[in-house]
Amino acid sequence: MKKLFVLLLALTMVGAAFAADAPAVTTAIAVWGETGVYNNGTDTYLGGNNALDFDFDASTEKFGVSSEIEWIQDGTGPAVDTNLYLDWAYGWYKPISMLKIDLGYIWDDSFRLRNSMLQYVGGALINANGIAVVATPIEGLSAAVFLPAKMDKGVASGLPGYTQLFSDGIKELDVVAKYVMKDVGNFYASYEGANKNSKLGVAADLKMVPNATIQLGFYYAGMGAAATVGQDISVMTVLGYQVTKELKVTEEFNIYSNNASPEIATKAFGWLSNTTAAYRLGDVRYQLAAKVNNKRLTTNDYIQYSVTPSVRLYEGTNYFNVAFNYAGSTLSGAKATWKIPFGYSIAF
Repeated sequence: MKKLFVLLLALTMVGAAFAADAPAVTTAIAVWGETGVYNNGTDTYLGGNNALDFDFDASTEKFGVSSEIEWIQDGTGPAVDTNLYLDWAYGWYKPISMLKIDLGYIWDDSFRLRNSMLQYVGGALINANGIAVVATPIEGLSAAVFLPAKMDKGVASGLPGYTQLFSDGIKELDVVAKYVMKDVGNFYASYEGANKNSKLGVAADLKMVPNATIQLGFYYAGMGAAATVGQDISVMTVLGYQVTKELKVTEEFNIYSNNASPEIATKAFGWLSNTTAAYRLGDVRYQLAAKVNNKRLTTNDYIQYSVTPSVRLYEGTNYFNVAFNYAGSTLSGAKATWKIPFGYSIAF
């Protein structure tokens, strides 16, 4: 009996030693989505464009997994279309502190600069199936090489299927980089390979002026393509100022040319202006946004416009958002639309 007790005590001590050496696992779960009331110019209905997203992350110091499943419902009545998507699901491994390897359906937006409408100009978004090698060789500098492997991400349509050979993927290799200079700003650069329609982007988020937002970006798609096919050029500026502790005003101005639309026969430039004023008092943010978009095309030249007041209630990192969006167009026959979306985010 005494020997058995000594054996059990020894096994307990060994188990405790292994537990002490085991890596700590950090997990995070988030649920966010949107629903609301919409008017498409002819009728009013409830329930169109419902979306629900489930995020899950788990990591140790060297290993991790990240995933998101998205449920989307579009339309009304018998025309309702419901789909379940695997937005991303990948694992990562850090063999050394300066190197990280991602494998799977990857989402990484750390190498892009997003404007106020969550679009990006300069830098790139890694949002595809493949393998990414991310290096941080010196302080402030990070760079990644991404090799894509095309895949059907629709879970509802069955198991994902790979449709691209490795040799074809090499032609679509992406190279992205970001450099952070303390008290100066963040700088982005990217080359997205796409065989005959490669893309180049550069951007800067400058921090030299206190209380000011200064962002500049340039994006060009169509490298290697014919002169009038698939070209997309955009120049972005975002200027914002924290007027008071509670109030921030931002003006974004884009100049762009897009030859990818079937509407366009020759190159034509357009512009976009988006002005926002955000006032946050405690856990409540009030925002007013006015957007004007001059769609200068060959067959049509018209203005799209929208006004969106919104209120967001915070509880830590969680929030509930209510907005009213009114949008119209000067295009002949176009009808004004409105929507009242309800957005929310809950993290665990």
